[in-house]
Amino acid sequence: MEKYLIILKKNIVNLMKDHKPEVTQEELGKITGLSQPNISKRLSEKDKSCFSLIQLIAIADYFEVSLDSLIGRNLDNIKQKNATMQDIISALFELEKVDFKINIRQETIIDCNPYSGEPFNREIVSHDISFSLNYLDNFLSEWRSARTMITKIKSASKVAKDMYESWKKEKLNEAADISLDGHSSFDPDNIPDGAELPFN
Repeated sequence: MEKYLIILKKNIVNLMKDHKPEVTQEELGKITGLSQPNISKRLSEKDKSCFSLIQLIAIADYFEVSLDSLIGRNLDNIKQKNATMQDIISALFELEKVDFKINIRQETIIDCNPYSGEPFNREIVSHDISFSLNYLDNFLSEWRSARTMITKIKSASKVAKDMYESWKKEKLNEAADISLDGHSSFDPDNIPDGAELPFN
């Protein structure tokens, strides 16, 4: 249990440092309802005190991470519930946040009757989704390449999986600063002193 406590404290400190802008102990205190000295005490690896469950949920919600990742639990070996079509359709409904089109493709192929061997025409209908955003088009091209690479090097499954997961994290971090119209978010209140603007 002590191992998880140290991992938890390290993960919170890293989340604070990696956040843009960096989260101070005072700001973490506002999130958790604790004073800065109490935050300092709970983040110290030498101290065995810990945040309450409610406080951990508030921290996880603020940094948009799961409680499992906060304490460093590896869920790869834990049996997950079987995915259903509801999971897929729910994810597809999320696309309604951006402008997209559902396209239909129809083609006729010549097939053979398995019993008589006689050829016949068979209609195939398939659908694809296209976006009106260059950012998403570029991402989809890159994603396709990444998935193709993973398929080709399945013999090195652990290495391939680690590379792919690392790529996905990088893409998610990059996309955090991109608005749904495909542009970088710009916050004039978040400019460091002395920084030059990209325009005059």
